[in-house]
Amino acid sequence: MIAPHQDRVVAEESELQEKHIKLSSFIGSQTYLGLPEAEKERLLRQSHHMAEYRKVLMERIAAFHTQSQSDAVDVHSHPMTHRLHTEFHSDCLECHEEQDGECAHVKRWGLP
Repeated sequence: MIAPHQDRVVAEESELQEKHIKLSSFIGSQTYLGLPEAEKERLLRQSHHMAEYRKVLMERIAAFHTQSQSDAVDVHSHPMTHRLHTEFHSDCLECHEEQDGECAHVKRWGLP
């Protein structure tokens, strides 16, 4: 079980993911294509910042592993940990630069 404040971070990331998926879908729509260029640019910037924000939340979740060693919180047993790594791994160019057959995130953040 993870601590309540950690669970809130996990929930926040999940909610942000849902919003980002919806925005990404909208950006590919005909409605988006009909918008003024300035609005398209704002939506693209919003999407970029949402992605960056989500990366920070995922880093925080991964960092719970370090805290778990001293606080007896096992985030590796939390179902979100594997999902986050899987999604982050598939979307991140950094993971395509794997060294020694191990993902850069596994090395850096100790993900399972």
